[in-house]
Amino acid sequence: MGLIVLIGVLLLVAILTPAVRDRIEGARRTQAIANGRDIVSDIVAAEFAAPYAPPGESVAMPRDESTTSEFLTRMVSEGHLQDDPRQFAAHGVSPAETPVSADRPLRSQNNAWRIVVGHDVHTDPPNLPMLITRNLTQSTLADPPQLSDQPPFGLKGAVVVSLSGAARFIEAAELEAEWRRLTGPAPPARPILPP
Repeated sequence: MGLIVLIGVLLLVAILTPAVRDRIEGARRTQAIANGRDIVSDIVAAEFAAPYAPPGESVAMPRDESTTSEFLTRMVSEGHLQDDPRQFAAHGVSPAETPVSADRPLRSQNNAWRIVVGHDVHTDPPNLPMLITRNLTQSTLADPPQLSDQPPFGLKGAVVVSLSGAARFIEAAELEAEWRRLTGPAPPARPILPP
């Protein structure tokens, strides 16, 4: 009798494990999408709230920063983003242990994001990607999308957040076609900063 119960329990575990794993992965993707959407929303709001800047100049877009972490630290220091380090993390990318500030900058190992340089919130198409997870590794918007086997999602896909704040997880199999749809037939060769 005990053997039958044990076999039943093992079968139940074998059946439920993939479903539980899928739900956990879905929750991780949802959290990353929400964090990315919040970051882009705050950046765009800061840009619109600022006095009009001449073309080529920006208040809330990357300037001289060489990494996304430097840019996000500046945005926190200027009060455009919250100092909660969890918004910059994702599965496999641990949050910083202290709030982000000019004195405690965000480090690349605690940042799941890469930002596209050169956006103009007044004239760019709203579907143009602005923020991507760090496992999407191409150098510019014009480059074909490339996944790397690193957190937060490895070769499974990536979160892409558009200038409009629209965000979604794009599966690896859909990535190239979806990237072309978002960037258009002749995407601008804007750089994407490393984490």
